[in-house]
Amino acid sequence: MALVTYAGATRVVLPPTGMDGKDRILAAIDELGAGGSTAMASGLDLAYSQAMLGLEPGVTSRVIVCTDGDTNVGPTGMADIQRIIASRAKAGITLSTVGFGMVDFDPAQVAKYRLVGYENRTIADDDFRKDAVDAGEIGPGHQVTAMYELELTPQARLVPAPLGMVRIRHKAPEGSEVATERTFAMMAPPAASFAAAAPDLQFAFAVSAFADLLRGQDDARRWSLEAIEQVARATAGDDPDRNEFVALIDKARRLRGSAATVAR
Repeated sequence: MALVTYAGATRVVLPPTGMDGKDRILAAIDELGAGGSTAMASGLDLAYSQAMLGLEPGVTSRVIVCTDGDTNVGPTGMADIQRIIASRAKAGITLSTVGFGMVDFDPAQVAKYRLVGYENRTIADDDFRKDAVDAGEIGPGHQVTAMYELELTPQARLVPAPLGMVRIRHKAPEGSEVATERTFAMMAPPAASFAAAAPDLQFAFAVSAFADLLRGQDDARRWSLEAIEQVARATAGDDPDRNEFVALIDKARRLRGSAATVAR
């Protein structure tokens, strides 16, 4: 396995390393961070050059791209990226991607909905089933959480039913040009009340509420940093990343309190 990044700078984070170097692989992954510009084309070139080092008969050499699709440096057009991929495919190196699609809400159940965050990561409804249009990729064993704020219809409270459908499109690892679509019912509600919701859901809500409050969203006017911190702290457990988030809320709360004191 080799690891290449193209966020901020295009570089080899980990040269080709065997599974006997598992600790080095995990350490290299832990050191990754998002930020800066996104030069996908040069990142692909560098990744393919690393994949070529292990190319030999009987060995499958594959590039796995993890991206939000927001390439903004160098060749950024879909045609440019596809030319890079096609030229390397002829050499025997394949590319793996998995696209995550849209959520369809049942208007009989949902009066209004709002996707929290991702305002600049939308994909047109008409493009969802166009396999050439890039979407988000999810690696094996990984998961992605999307937070929606819903206003239910009166009927939804009287006749419980699925809120909508989640549609996922994916291509086979061997590089098939045709995507397969699967549909799953989004059952409701996830819990009888917020207090009864799973700790993971409560913590995810705290993260979303914190972001909304910092951005000054109208939907967050009824929340306070103290209330958000209480939810996050109660569901953080021993997870160091979650506890770091709790500390971030506490810092924001203290800074806001200091600013209020100076203003007075």
